[in-house]
Amino acid sequence: MNDNNIYIVSEILSALIILILMYANTYEVKQHSKKRDLFTRMLLVSEIAVVADAVSWMKFDWNKYIFALNALITIAYVFPGLMKVFFSLYLYEHISMKTSVSRIPFLLVMHCSMLEGIVTFLFCISGKLFFIQDTVVYDGPFTSAYVLINLISMLGFIGIIIINAKKMRTHDIVAIVPFCILPIFALAFTITTGLNVTIMMMAISALIMYVMLQSEQESFLFGKANIDELTGLYNRTAYEDEIEDLKETLEETLVYAAIDLNGLKVVNDTLGHAAGDEIICGAAECIRITLEKYGKVFRVGGDEFVAIFNADETTLQSLKEKLEATTQQWKGTLVTSLTLSVGFVTRKECPDLSIVELAKVADKRMYDAKALFYANKGVDRRGQNNAYKVLCALYTKILKINITEDTYTIIDMNDSEQVEEKGYADSISKWLEGFGKSGQVHPEDLAEYLSKTNLEYMRDYFKSAKKSLIILYRRKYEEEFKQVMMEIVPTDEYSDENQTLYLYVKNID
Repeated sequence: MNDNNIYIVSEILSALIILILMYANTYEVKQHSKKRDLFTRMLLVSEIAVVADAVSWMKFDWNKYIFALNALITIAYVFPGLMKVFFSLYLYEHISMKTSVSRIPFLLVMHCSMLEGIVTFLFCISGKLFFIQDTVVYDGPFTSAYVLINLISMLGFIGIIIINAKKMRTHDIVAIVPFCILPIFALAFTITTGLNVTIMMMAISALIMYVMLQSEQESFLFGKANIDELTGLYNRTAYEDEIEDLKETLEETLVYAAIDLNGLKVVNDTLGHAAGDEIICGAAECIRITLEKYGKVFRVGGDEFVAIFNADETTLQSLKEKLEATTQQWKGTLVTSLTLSVGFVTRKECPDLSIVELAKVADKRMYDAKALFYANKGVDRRGQNNAYKVLCALYTKILKINITEDTYTIIDMNDSEQVEEKGYADSISKWLEGFGKSGQVHPEDLAEYLSKTNLEYMRDYFKSAKKSLIILYRRKYEEEFKQVMMEIVPTDEYSDENQTLYLYVKNID
């Protein structure tokens, strides 16, 4: 068999393999993403290039079409680089949807593939990669450089595929390795035999197709299990998985937001469930537009949402304002407006709390905001008084304390708390200490309670510009202990020389 026949046979085999890949790409998964459909079109371009290249090796006077032949071979060399740029973005998108992953390796591979495409194109048009003489293609002086660039980019792909195999839920490494070896084999085959680069294109397509089918199928199943059908947000299953992941480590910039849609029951009862669905979707869209860029947003109940994201203080304040503005601007077809009650808590203000404890703090703040919303609803002069009553009803104890002078003022508290048996004293330091040592605090929580309610600790804590001190502990109610939360926040007149604060205690069990 002469060289031309070898080329033609190899191109026909390549064309058949790409056809199989195109069929598998449209058949394997019923629901296609836009990127998957784009890949089908890219495979189609590959097919056309392979078939046309096969035709070019048939006996024919190609001198009249030398430009077309040159362009065809250029496309055949450059196209694999474009395929790899596309795939690096596609692969990152699907892995990052399932779990947190560093973007840097994918960007490095993408830029390497982009560089490969640009350099290859320049090599081709300058005749440094190949040159045509009497319709015969010869290797150029930079062919070895092209091979090296190909090898580096393919090794990058192999690396990120194997490293992230478990994150892609593709656990069978043994099944992946042969597809990783295939492009290297094809590259060696190209070098040793001099056959056309479409063999390399075929190998790359096979690798891409295999991982895409694995990733897309798993993404489809992941979506079914983890995406809320009505809103498109992550569902409660995904939320619980995220909480489990965050039990290990928390970034200092982490923000937990508990969000509740106000008035859903009224909308359902008066306007119907279609209107209820509309307002739920409206709330989800407002939250998504504002916060999804910074982290993840979950629908954890009928009208309950959670956002877990990262932001510094300046950004968080901006996001709060943006969320409020976005909800105020929202208008639906069946419902004209919506409001949200939101409780934010940051890792920075509560550095000692776990993600589960941060969630409790955020929930408490959200319910406080919700209670105040309903207390202030309507226009009447009693609104502020009602709001004050609701605020007092939310807490078992509200004090205004001065830790500089070691004094306190009772704003609201049950008389049964003002007894010596529960540590009641004239100074706030003795009262807090006496309360703990009187047996009102669970023995397992006592050491931390005494440490954080110590006045010296609080003075240093708030002088370091902290905005809130949260203390979670179990306190005694009759014969059992229940979880409570003490929150201490600076008053408007607070200064380092005159440290006045509000102290709130609330049951959270």
